[in-house]
Amino acid sequence: TAFAMQRKRVTSYLIFRQLLGKPGQELSADLDYMYYHSTTDQQINTDFLNAGGEEKATPLRLQSRSPVDIDVWSGKVDYTHPLGQNMRLEAGIKSSYVSNNNQLNYLRMQDENWVEDARTNEFKYTERIQAGYVNYAATFGNLSLQAGMRLEHTRGEGNQQKGGLHFTRDTLNFFPTVFINYQLSDKHSIGVNYGKRIERPQYELLNPFIIMLDSLTAEQGNPALRPQYVNNIGLNYTYNRSLQFSLEYSAVNDVISKVVHQLPAEKITIFMFENISRLRTTTASITYNSMLTQWWQASYYAAVIHTSYEGVASGSAVSLAN
Repeated sequence: TAFAMQRKRVTSYLIFRQLLGKPGQELSADLDYMYYHSTTDQQINTDFLNAGGEEKATPLRLQSRSPVDIDVWSGKVDYTHPLGQNMRLEAGIKSSYVSNNNQLNYLRMQDENWVEDARTNEFKYTERIQAGYVNYAATFGNLSLQAGMRLEHTRGEGNQQKGGLHFTRDTLNFFPTVFINYQLSDKHSIGVNYGKRIERPQYELLNPFIIMLDSLTAEQGNPALRPQYVNNIGLNYTYNRSLQFSLEYSAVNDVISKVVHQLPAEKITIFMFENISRLRTTTASITYNSMLTQWWQASYYAAVIHTSYEGVASGSAVSLAN
């Protein structure tokens, strides 16, 4: 098996900033465009021999070309408004559009001629994301507070040329964040934080094509793959701005993991990403920063981490902890 890949990326952006009447009052806008192209060429040559080295089946000769074109447009507007000497309000909106076009062109050697293979296909995926957020930050004496909320609507649509595969995904999500810090004295402070975020799968993982790695193994995308959602909560104590103790807990739902499927009839093994489990992680850590000289700083870090997975993969329960 031989691979060859070519990649090209083009990006452009436009940024606007406008200071308004009050100190700290600002309006900004960003426009971005990104184009990504890659082409992968592959050739698979497989000979089937018996123990004596004699040919026992017709050799497999495959060659493929799989071009990918991705266009990403995005634009956002942000506004910052001071509410007082130690308070501010931030708000903004963002819109993005993604067009992902994947082609897979297979040729198979038959009777000494290259003919189109049944694996040839085309898959198109588009995604629109509309989002808005509001964030409030303030300081009240020794107490610092920051709280925000992000609202996000996502609509994705996929179409495969062969096989009649068509799917749409329509979701509405809320992502809150909270950061609170209290200065107990000049040398002691405590803080607590909470946040929720989304981690989307890479677009190529949604592509349902079967990509042959060799005559016995292949990779296949999963159009049913969902994003994974992460909830984090943390508690920390800081001494003298240099020594910090932290305790963090993270809960990840719909964890994206690679799963192996055996297809006895086709006599191949397929690797595919699926949402198979939930992940829980608890971390206790200590960090110490020291200025060795005016230009040299050293940082020391140690942590104890406990993780646990629970879920279902290929119809079997999964439970791991360490």
